[in-house]
Amino acid sequence: MAFLTLDEKDKLRRAIAQAESATSAEIVTVIAGSSDSYRFIPVLWAALLALAVPGLNFIAGRPLDPALTYQLQILVFFLITLLLQSTALRSKVIPRSVRHQRAARAAREQFLALNLHNTAERNGVLIYVSVAEHYVEILTDIGVAERIDNQTWQKTVDKFVGRVKAGETFEGFMAAVDDCRQVLQQHFPASARNPNELPDHLVEL
Repeated sequence: MAFLTLDEKDKLRRAIAQAESATSAEIVTVIAGSSDSYRFIPVLWAALLALAVPGLNFIAGRPLDPALTYQLQILVFFLITLLLQSTALRSKVIPRSVRHQRAARAAREQFLALNLHNTAERNGVLIYVSVAEHYVEILTDIGVAERIDNQTWQKTVDKFVGRVKAGETFEGFMAAVDDCRQVLQQHFPASARNPNELPDHLVEL
């Protein structure tokens, strides 16, 4: 699924190239529709609700035949599992901590997969967005982390999260890239050589 139009992706690519012309750091942008399939969530909720059937039946004061109770449990299990196949419904029953944990893990996997840890000056910067989780994170390699603290990036992240929730993902990316440029050029000004070590285009998962 494309979250940005071809024109927006081209504008973002040019914005990254322009930002990198002012700094020796490397900026990589990644967007994911979701950071996990969460396939265990429907099964977990279905199992819990099916197990609750006998207790609820007892509380209601109308105990059913054990065989009928078992059949009702099976029915509840399958109905809830099917119901929660809907992405919209499933997202509502996933704890926020679980969603953010999965997104944070996916961001770190992409950091390594895209070789942001292998730049010459160890100054790679990843802007990772997971739309379903409304999650944004800026990850930096050790060279950047030694000079710029997380609080600096958190301001950009907070603004970007608001943009994602409002459906303004492109605007969020553009603002985040410009924020990164302003911060990075102070600590990592462009060198005379300034090679482009990593791709400028948006990576879509």
